[in-house]
Amino acid sequence: MSLDVRRPELNIADDTMEGIEAIADHIGKSRRKAYYLAETRQIPAFKMAGKWHMRKSTYAAHIARLEAAAAGTAAA
Repeated sequence: MSLDVRRPELNIADDTMEGIEAIADHIGKSRRKAYYLAETRQIPAFKMAGKWHMRKSTYAAHIARLEAAAAGTAAA
């Protein structure tokens, strides 16, 4: 199966945020807080060519895992 880049749900360029400002806007935090969260690996961001990047889909899955873990803890 080949990747069809014309399908928007598979377009990595649309899914990837570039720069700490874009990440901060997406997660609703200040630039400083977003940088701290990225540096401490509390969000699934990565550096490429000296710039922070994060995929929207990966962040959504990360939040879903945190929510599931919290629900499991609350139920126990």
